[in-house]
Amino acid sequence: MNYLVLYQGGMAGTWLAWLINQHDNFPKYPKHVKESGLDIGCWGADWETEKETFKESRQHVISNTKKDCIKIVPLHELRDPIAMPHDIDRPLRDLVFSEVNPVKVIYPIVTTMREEFIARWNKLELGSPVIEQGWTEWDWFVDQEEPYGDIVKIDMGKLLSGDIWQYYKLCNEIEEEPLPNIQELINDYKKFFV
Repeated sequence: MNYLVLYQGGMAGTWLAWLINQHDNFPKYPKHVKESGLDIGCWGADWETEKETFKESRQHVISNTKKDCIKIVPLHELRDPIAMPHDIDRPLRDLVFSEVNPVKVIYPIVTTMREEFIARWNKLELGSPVIEQGWTEWDWFVDQEEPYGDIVKIDMGKLLSGDIWQYYKLCNEIEEEPLPNIQELINDYKKFFV
């Protein structure tokens, strides 16, 4: 069973994919801190669509796991790089959906802690003043056009702020029991927002 996290840069989508993969029936991919020191990576969850087939990207998956959570690199949200910011790369979307065949598409949003997410993105990207407008416009596009079909929205700001119900919602959607150390994992990731 595959789950697919589609997200805009800066919305903590990599961490969300990593977190999902830490649950019992998932591969528990390791994470690493990127060179900037401001973000993490999770190579196990990546499908680099420009370099490999989906099957090649899954060769490292531990065979006894029942589930996997995948993220797309480099176009995390399957956005058309030429028609940005208002269109989906339909051939890429169709390829990803046919290969991954996700049981759920999980889409991170940010309402709570929005200023912290913007400040973090500005540090990562050395100041990108239009990021909030871009986030808002893309979220509107996703809501109106439904390019991914039915999605599960997880509010990353609420999750990182300790809203346990947001975490329980995620667990319900991936059909997994909560992790006993969830608060420790959240606290560890929140260090990237200081």
